[in-house]
Amino acid sequence: MDQYTTIAGHLAYSLIFVSFLMRSILAIRVFAITASFASIYYNYHVNVDPLWVPIQWNIVFTAINIFHIGLIIWEKRSVRLTGHHKEIHAKFFNDLNPGEYLKLANMGHLRTSDHEEVLIHEKTEIEMLMILYKGRVELKCKNKRIKIIPDGHFIGEMSFLTGALTTAQVVAIDQVKYFFWPKAKLKAFLMKNPKYMASVQRAIGGQLINNILDDSQKEDHDHKSVA
Repeated sequence: MDQYTTIAGHLAYSLIFVSFLMRSILAIRVFAITASFASIYYNYHVNVDPLWVPIQWNIVFTAINIFHIGLIIWEKRSVRLTGHHKEIHAKFFNDLNPGEYLKLANMGHLRTSDHEEVLIHEKTEIEMLMILYKGRVELKCKNKRIKIIPDGHFIGEMSFLTGALTTAQVVAIDQVKYFFWPKAKLKAFLMKNPKYMASVQRAIGGQLINNILDDSQKEDHDHKSVA
C-alpha cells in the first residue's frame, strides 16, 4: 500500500468526522461526497484486487448526496420569501433554507389583536407559540407591569418548552400583529423532525441569551445611575 492510499484512507475518515461538526446540511453533504471519493480511492488501491463492495456503496452514497444537494440549491433559488415570512426567516430561522422554513411556517398563522387584548393569561397552559411581529406587549404579574416587550420576540416560549403554566399575563399595548403556531400541532411536527426541533430551540435559546444580556446591562446602568 503506497503513501497516497494511506492518506486517502485517513482523509476519508477525517472528513466524516468533520461532517459531524457541521450544522449546515449542505456542508454535511459536501463533506460526505468528498469523503466518499477518498474512500473509493482507498478501497480501490488498498488491496491487490479492488474492494468492490465498499466502492459500489460509496458510489450509491455519492449519487444520493449529489441529488439532495441539487434539491437544496433548487429550493433556495425557487422559493422567494416576502412580507412577514421574509422577516421572520431572517431573524429567527436563517439556519433553514427558504423551502424548509415554509414547511414550518405553513403550519402557523398571522393574526392581528385588538387593543389591550390579553394574549396570554397568567397561570394557564398556553395553546400556542407566538412571535410578536409588529407592535408592543406588556408583561404583567398580579396586574403589575413587569416589562414591555417590543416586536421581534417570541411570546410564551418558556411554557412551550417546559410545559409549565405561564408565570405572567401578556397584554397587547397597541393593536399588534403576531405569528403563531398551535402548540399541539407544532410539537408533533418537531418530534418527527429533529432538524426543525433544533432550529426552534436554537432560535428560542438565542432570544433567552439576549434577554439575559439586556437585563444585565440594564442592572449595570441602574447601579451606575444610583452611584
